[in-house]
Amino acid sequence: MLRRNIWISPRCLSHALLGRNVPSHPFRPLLPAARNLHIQHFPSSDVRRKIQANRTTTQATLGPSLHPLGLRFASAKQQLMRGRPVDLNIADPFVPYPSGKRPPLLSEEGKEYAKRRLRALFISFISAWRVRTHIKGWKPKPFAYEAQELYTAMNHAFAKGDKDELRCFVTDSMLANLNADMKAASRVGRYEWKSHGQFEHPTTVHIAAVKVQFEKGGPQYHLAQVTVKVSLKQSVAFYNKNNVLVGGNPNDIKNVTEYIVMERWLDNPELDEDWRIAGKIIPPF
Repeated sequence: MLRRNIWISPRCLSHALLGRNVPSHPFRPLLPAARNLHIQHFPSSDVRRKIQANRTTTQATLGPSLHPLGLRFASAKQQLMRGRPVDLNIADPFVPYPSGKRPPLLSEEGKEYAKRRLRALFISFISAWRVRTHIKGWKPKPFAYEAQELYTAMNHAFAKGDKDELRCFVTDSMLANLNADMKAASRVGRYEWKSHGQFEHPTTVHIAAVKVQFEKGGPQYHLAQVTVKVSLKQSVAFYNKNNVLVGGNPNDIKNVTEYIVMERWLDNPELDEDWRIAGKIIPPF
């Protein structure tokens, strides 16, 4: 499987992303905030060549602006940035505010949100057309239920600690992050997760079709990312190796809303064409 590592600078990242991810179990933040990203320049060309020879990952540049067909990842005027590789997971982490939590339209925050909302609607409209072009019969509403089923299956696989099964539901970079959590849970004992049905219907809230270029002058491929709101009744429990409850409560059922990001390559023949979970977004509200 080809890993998707992007070499970027904090300046480009801050232009391309809105908001930030916050740590929350069972996911870990998959994309560091731009202000926390420190570029590590290599000391000499010889060292760089040795490091590059040992890498099997691809490189790409991340453009600082938007393209009419989605976020633009490559620019002919940009050079490949030398520095720390970053796994690109969520290209556009926009989540619309619920109707009861929207800021007043005439306030500064309300005006800024209105601009972001219009921008997101435009990107979603064009990106949905792009997805339908490559996936015949794709519709946002049925897809939201498919995403919810995948989210449930992922959590069951995570609770079992089955890495091979998880690989069917999440991206490689997502799996690498969840693997650390599974190891931590196995040291405690046993982790149990249960779904007790939905309390709201799943909803597709945002779509972003992204252009990715793996090397300068190479072909560009489209990557689709769809944000789905999933609302399930869940219970979580931790047991030690003596099967004694040490955390959570299997009888304490809570309403949990997650904004998960589904990902699929649309026109890259070298990568699979299955939808997988790339991460989740913590909304600002």
